[in-house]
Amino acid sequence: MSHIYQYSAILLLSLCISVTGCKRDATIQTAAGTSRVKTETTTSGTGIAYAVSYSYDSSGRQIQAQTDTVITTYTYGRDTITKVISLAGERFITGYTTNSLGKIISDSKFYKYAYDGNGYLISFSYTGGSDYDSTAYIISSGDVSSSTEHQSDSSTDNHITTTYTYLTTADPRDYGTAAWGQADKHLLSAKTITQLINGNTYTTSYTYSYAYDSQGRVSQQIQTNGSASYITSYTYY
Repeated sequence: MSHIYQYSAILLLSLCISVTGCKRDATIQTAAGTSRVKTETTTSGTGIAYAVSYSYDSSGRQIQAQTDTVITTYTYGRDTITKVISLAGERFITGYTTNSLGKIISDSKFYKYAYDGNGYLISFSYTGGSDYDSTAYIISSGDVSSSTEHQSDSSTDNHITTTYTYLTTADPRDYGTAAWGQADKHLLSAKTITQLINGNTYTTSYTYSYAYDSQGRVSQQIQTNGSASYITSYTYY
């Protein structure tokens, strides 16, 4: 799953919760190919569950993500994508322009996107006014090794640096979001987020472990932060 799509999901759908369970030797590779995710259900340590279901078109592109309160749909044109978020009777629309390779290069919220020669997103930035919002990614061996985000406005100056480490196990999960850049090749092992907000520093670290089904697909992902953990279970088409 591309990082820009994850970023959008965090902001709009609160989907950046992950998963403990059975661990598998990191040197064992999953089955070849990818698997389209049908549902993912995340349960917190308090037992609260959050479920998302996904639908795709005949080309394997995601056309809908649905929770109990939010429906996000995508419509694909020749060089455009339209995203519509339906929430509490309101509709929030974002239009995207794509290049000849089908990658998003700009949107109606005044963001610009850039990619490396392998199709990985390496930056996106806000270009619509005096407020500043830009994120850059470093790609290493097919995975994002770090990201640096800088947000500033009249009252806030926020720097966020995230470092990532990975297992050697391939990540077969497919969300049909190639337009937002190539997905990481391997399963995430850990990440550390350091925020510098108006001169104050905050650091949070997460670790990840996985369980697998009989076809080598991820059946559970466990995100752990201290004593807190979130378990995400997956089904596939």
